[in-house]
Amino acid sequence: MKIYHIYIKTLSRKQLFGYDATKQTLNKLLKLYFNDMPFNFLGNELRRSEILNFELFESTEPVKKMKLPNGKCPMDEDNYEYVAKVFREGRVEGVISGSSLLWNAYEKKRTAIAPVETFGKNTVFIVHGRDDKQALVLQKHLRDDLHVDAKMFEDFKEQSKSRTIIEQLEYIRKNAGYAFIVVMPDDLGILREDFENSQKKLFIGKKRIEVKEVCSMLEALKTRARQNVVFEFGLFMGALGRNNVCCLLQDGTQERPSDIEGIIYTDFNKSVKEKSTEIEGKLKDAKILKT
Repeated sequence: MKIYHIYIKTLSRKQLFGYDATKQTLNKLLKLYFNDMPFNFLGNELRRSEILNFELFESTEPVKKMKLPNGKCPMDEDNYEYVAKVFREGRVEGVISGSSLLWNAYEKKRTAIAPVETFGKNTVFIVHGRDDKQALVLQKHLRDDLHVDAKMFEDFKEQSKSRTIIEQLEYIRKNAGYAFIVVMPDDLGILREDFENSQKKLFIGKKRIEVKEVCSMLEALKTRARQNVVFEFGLFMGALGRNNVCCLLQDGTQERPSDIEGIIYTDFNKSVKEKSTEIEGKLKDAKILKT
């Protein structure tokens, strides 16, 4: 008999892991999930629009008979993200590799339960770096307040059926009508020649390094976005056109890609919601929102 295990991560970053669900229980949950109706999961009332990750795993043995690579039983491990990762990678004996098999198995059932979701040109894609807090705030604002179909990279994974990141991005750019690029000061960078010049000042002819010179070297570092954000900024600008891409830049991000100097950035301080009016206006200009 097949047994199912369900991992859910919400937009608020709450994580839940339900073990040993029957096929009957799973079918009831999927029916509510695919219709974006409220459902109860481990004492929490949830709905699809509130969920960031929804993963299913299948096994022939109950979870109490399983052992994780760290030696623990999954039920005794508090780090649900770790459990999902090793389940997904097939590193637990008796667990069939992750959600993809189950999603494929339920494709026909999903079609019967509700129309398969298609991403139209009114879909808004949100690019973000390592710090995704403001991207999640933006997604929630677009969905709840403006009723816009806003998605991030994770939301396209199952739909694209692609194995590599670039294939998934190509799928997204063909199916999105607008993109927000959330630029945060995630990284630090410096020109190599500036770094080498600083090194020379630190070491040549000196028996010891003075603190002020080290501080001067550190001050030369500039905050900037993650490289994936810069790449995707260019990708979507080329695919959608400048009028269909908006860069939301957090204060404190010093270095901007030089090729797009002159582009108008929408700066924000602590939260992207500070720019709600500008965001709504840009979506109206792009015909994503009706005026």
